[in-house]
Parts: sequence; structure tokens; C-alpha cells
Amino acid sequence: MSNITVGIISGGQMGTTLANILSENQHDVRLYLHVDDTTLSNIKKTHITCYSDVVLSDSIRFYNDYESVVKNVDVLCLAVPSMAMYSVLIQISQFMNKNQKVINFSKGFHHSSKFMRMSELILNNTVCNKVASISGPSLAYELIKKNPTRLTIGAQNAKDRKLIKNMFSTSYLTFDETGDIAGVEISGVLKNPIAIMVGISEALGYGKNTTAYLISEGIKEIKRIGACLGANPKTFDKSCGCGDVIVTCLGGRNKQFGVYVGQQTKKPTDILNLEMKGILIEGYKTTELMNTIIKNNNINAPIFNSLYNILYKEKDSKQEIIDLLFKFDF
Repeated sequence: MSNITVGIISGGQMGTTLANILSENQHDVRLYLHVDDTTLSNIKKTHITCYSDVVLSDSIRFYNDYESVVKNVDVLCLAVPSMAMYSVLIQISQFMNKNQKVINFSKGFHHSSKFMRMSELILNNTVCNKVASISGPSLAYELIKKNPTRLTIGAQNAKDRKLIKNMFSTSYLTFDETGDIAGVEISGVLKNPIAIMVGISEALGYGKNTTAYLISEGIKEIKRIGACLGANPKTFDKSCGCGDVIVTCLGGRNKQFGVYVGQQTKKPTDILNLEMKGILIEGYKTTELMNTIIKNNNINAPIFNSLYNILYKEKDSKQEIIDLLFKFDF
């Protein structure tokens, strides 16, 4: 395929990894880094950013201003934390044009706007009229090491899905695809409460049997909640659904938060401030948000309900997990 000019807003591990993949696929890549001029100058010389043991492709161009990365690119990739997305959009919208294709990699809801998904937030706050989302089990440090990985592309237009697949595909990175953007984005949010519950379970001394039932039943609950939010339940069978739930339950900050909660030595709010040191734990807020949706729509979601009881009502973790066994539909 022909060379495509791509701007990437991130600078973190995922943005850096995407830049390396696209550059190695012979695309013209501009990567935004939130650094000062001195640091930027050093990065331009060394091509070493957040990965101290990885020298990035020498054709990547680094910038610390939005205009140079956003203006006149063919494709714009957004891989910023969901909580920062709105602020970033306000700053970059002046440099965007309606012909650009935007690919969202952020996983989360815009909480202050009644569960607005990232693609909806982008469409509502910029001139662009085409947004796709990529999600799935995508640990950036594994991708940069070229571990075999499969993700999901969500885009309404089949031609756009093909374009994106051709842009990113490598010998170690492949994709499944769907027109259900809502399902792809919702998958990336609802996985986190399940990972917290798995962390709690492990901290209590329960083993793989318990983890397996939490994951398998958790995926069923995600499908039911997702359908209520406008997603196709079949989307959750793809990499963005089952795959991302599994990898998140194997490790990460949401699971680690659950481990601290399961140790039952501090209140969840104290853990957020003291143990997690202010790091965003998406599953904590998501649990509260989903509790409203579950109640208002009478959704069968005992794991989400039990987690809400533990995190927000300070119910006994061990008893909640044991009681779960008798709350599932057989």
C-alpha cells in the first residue's frame, strides 16, 4: 500500500509502540511527546524514549507541539488516557480537518458526560467525521518486543477497516474486525471490574478454579451490560472482548488494586491514595457507573453487584465471592 502520513498523540508506551510498528511498515510517522525541548533534542539523537532497552525506528519524527503532529496528516491515532481525552481534543481540534481518519486506542468512558464513549467524544468535539477504534489484549511492552498479538478493529466502513488492517499488520500483529464500534469500546471498559474481582479473589487465597468462574461468568455479564449499552453481544467473543478480559485478569493495575482490596487492611479509597499513589484505576469508577445502569435496567450481573458492595459498601470480600456461586443462572 502507498505511504500514509500518521500523527500519534500519546508519547507513552502504547503511542511509542504504534509509532514503531507504523514506521517499520514504511509509513511517515509523527509522534507527539509531552517533554521539554532539551529532552526532545536528546530523544531525536538517540531514538530512545520510554523503553530504555529499545532503539526506535530511525524514520520516526518526534515533536512536542500538537500542530506539527496533527496538521495535514492522513490518519491521526489517539492513545491518551481516557480521562485526558477531552482536554487533548480541545487543544488539537483547531489543527484537524474533516478528511482525516481518526483511530482511537483509549479505553474508557468520558465520565462527566453520561457514559459517552471515546469515539462519540471525538466526533462531538472535532470536525472529523470518521472514527475507528482498536482494542484488545495489547500490552505495549509485549508488542514492542514483537510478541504474537491479535486485536480488534472497530469501524463502520469496511474499506476503512481494510485500510487500518493494512497499515498495522505485521508478522506478529493481526486483527479481527467488526462494524460494532460500540462493542469494541465497551469491551475495553467493562473488563476492568472483572480484573479487580480476580485480584480480590487471589488475595483471599483462592486459586485458579475461582479465577476461572469469575472470568467465564464475568464475560457473560459484560455481554448483558454491553447489549444494554448498544453493543452486539457477539463482539465480546472477539479479541477485544474475551481476549482483553483474560489479559487484564492476568495482571495490571486494576488487578493489583483488587489484590490490595482483598487483603482487607485498608479501605478502597485509602488504597487508591496510598498504595496506588493516585494512578488511575478505571475499574473503580466503572463499577459505580455500571451499578446505576444495572439497577435501572434490571440486568443480571452478580459479579458487578458484589464488587460494588465490596468497594462502595465495604461488605466482606470473602463472603461476597462465596455467595456469588449461588447467584448465577444455571
